[in-house]
Amino acid sequence: MTNHQTESLHLNERLIITILFFVQFTHMVDFVVMMPLGPKLVRSFGLTPSQFSYVISSYAFAAAIMGFISSFFVDNYDRKKVLVFFYTGFLMANVFCALSVNYFMLVLSRILAGGFGGVLAGLTFSIIGDVVPESRRGKAMGIVMSAFGTASVIGIPVGLYLADHYDWHSPFWLISILSLVVIIITTLKMPSITGHIKLQRYKKSEELTKILNLFKNKNCRLAFTLSCSYIISGFLVIPFISQYLVKNVKLLESQLSLTYFFGGLFTFFTSRMFGTLSDKYGKHRMVYILGPLSLIPIFMITNLPQSSLTVVLTVSTIFFILISGRFVPVMAIITGSVSKADRGAFMGINSSLQQMAMGLASVLAGLIVSYNVSGEMDHFNIVGYVSMFMTLVFIYCASRVKIIN
Repeated sequence: MTNHQTESLHLNERLIITILFFVQFTHMVDFVVMMPLGPKLVRSFGLTPSQFSYVISSYAFAAAIMGFISSFFVDNYDRKKVLVFFYTGFLMANVFCALSVNYFMLVLSRILAGGFGGVLAGLTFSIIGDVVPESRRGKAMGIVMSAFGTASVIGIPVGLYLADHYDWHSPFWLISILSLVVIIITTLKMPSITGHIKLQRYKKSEELTKILNLFKNKNCRLAFTLSCSYIISGFLVIPFISQYLVKNVKLLESQLSLTYFFGGLFTFFTSRMFGTLSDKYGKHRMVYILGPLSLIPIFMITNLPQSSLTVVLTVSTIFFILISGRFVPVMAIITGSVSKADRGAFMGINSSLQQMAMGLASVLAGLIVSYNVSGEMDHFNIVGYVSMFMTLVFIYCASRVKIIN
């Protein structure tokens, strides 16, 4: 391969990663902004903890179902076309969410958003696995995953500002506009990605066999278990952090955006750093470091008493850094645990299982916590202890998964 060809390849990598970054950015803003909007939604619709957990879990369960369905066909088509199709559906779901006027419409819009948007995460990682060699994959993962930091620093504070000064529908109009811009750029600039189609070992009529063979593969099963245990660990805690900080720690709703701003600001840089370190020192080693360290902020944020803003921002920032940071090597391990030919289907199933785990974790947390007579949240510390246990589970699972490609 000539130097010119090599340079073009790297330029294509950078272009694709940039597009995927913005896909992930809008997707993360859409999903994450629901949690800091929690106090407003609870007040607007008079929701119980369980009802609020259904708003979160409805997205996750819809994403799980669609992720599984997509695994039957996603490897048969140009990755770009699949991306544009699901991203367009994601855009329309956000428009519907922005138009929601009652609890039923809100839940239905989240089901649509999950059905289309939930597939995007697995598809994003499939594309990275297809176009970026394993030696640079950790860095690429870090860049795309830093979209969470950008969403926290820019998207969520702006969304909450609009919600405070207008109403809670405003953030979803913003996401819809941004998504339209990303769709246009993706359609015009992103190259087709079809190399995986040539490697297919199964006919279209044999897709079920392909899926079953993935579950028969021990390394794939371990990767799925790693993925689910990681998600459960995080999403037992994450959906209720905003409400806990407002109700128990006595943080003002107007100050919530600061927790996401500073957490996201640091995460933007640390996710990239952890990606580079994962390439240099090994993905497994970074899990062994970041996993145990994350136990500390999980314990702190779920047991936090009424505290000053400085203490809250310090604890929440460390929490976001380590929770998002450990995701980088975990996803690099999972993405590399399967062959390129099967990666799209594998990541579709993985995304489905992640979303199912996310929904179950949210529902479980909603059943554990409750509001007492003074309006404060009880038993959030128990949620934290279960999260810490699941962290130990996913560290063990990571040690068993092999990177093969």
